[in-house]
Amino acid sequence: LKDSILSWGLFGFVVNLITASSYYVTLPFNTLPVTNKLVLAEFFIVTFVVLLFSIIAAVLYSLVGIVNIKTTQRSYLINLLCISSSVVIVEILRAYTLTLIFWGSGSIFGAHMSSWTFGEILSITPLVSFAYFGGTFILSGIFIFIIGLAIYPIKIWKKILIFITLIIFIIAIRIYPQNKIDTETLTIAIVQTSFPSLVYGQSVSKVFKYRTDNIEPLVKSLASSSPDIVVLPEDSRFITSRTQEQKEELRRLFPNTLFVDGTTHSIDGFRKNATVFFDAKTSETLLRDKGFLFPSGEYVPYILKPIIRIFVGDEVLKKYESLSEYVPGVLPS
Repeated sequence: LKDSILSWGLFGFVVNLITASSYYVTLPFNTLPVTNKLVLAEFFIVTFVVLLFSIIAAVLYSLVGIVNIKTTQRSYLINLLCISSSVVIVEILRAYTLTLIFWGSGSIFGAHMSSWTFGEILSITPLVSFAYFGGTFILSGIFIFIIGLAIYPIKIWKKILIFITLIIFIIAIRIYPQNKIDTETLTIAIVQTSFPSLVYGQSVSKVFKYRTDNIEPLVKSLASSSPDIVVLPEDSRFITSRTQEQKEELRRLFPNTLFVDGTTHSIDGFRKNATVFFDAKTSETLLRDKGFLFPSGEYVPYILKPIIRIFVGDEVLKKYESLSEYVPGVLPS
């Protein structure tokens, strides 16, 4: 039992350590002046987050080790099904637990912390068909079942038979009528830029005017292709900065196009991120406030604030929050 718990715990720790290391590409203080102290703070904070992710996963995956021992005396199929099912449960618990651990002023409760799981990685494989029954969480269990079957000491013909059954099941799911959505083909254009992040002390209005001035020719160059949808860079504020005359020009160039943009607005003293929809056909502009399913710069999780204060103090933290902290909008049910 001890060996099984340690093995599965180590498995959960290593896998999450590898996948969660992608968190190093996020820079919590990219809106403040870069100093050696801030760079050091970034490194330790991200390392803390990655290790916390991995330790939580290790503790939860050790529960799979208990299930493994408790079902060892049963048939190999029951044993594998119990292990893979427990992995699915652990991945769901992981998502909820991490949501609570990294709770902050912008948090929304739910199993949102599903980043860097097996399921997310496997969503680009044919196994994604199984997501029809339980989202990407179930893909983790399917993955463990297949690996377990491959290494389980049973006769090769049994393995082949089960793999063939699995393949037939995948094909059946993919052609299942209710798993298909008949729809018309839409042409989608995506405008991508590489503008640097807003830095503390810069004029916000000048920065966004520079960005929108550079985005405008890119948008207009799409007119000849008549896309159904144009997706603009996140928080580009392109549509909300257009005058009525400029919106009329967009209507002439894109008579049947829907523009998807982003902006920031304040309500009752609270800053919110919002998605902007501009329908050129009707000239209607709609805003939908965003909810944050994962801490990626819109707010500082409570657990990180004491660590940040050690490196930068209260004053810098407050400046960062005044520039970067948002509250979630009320999402439609």
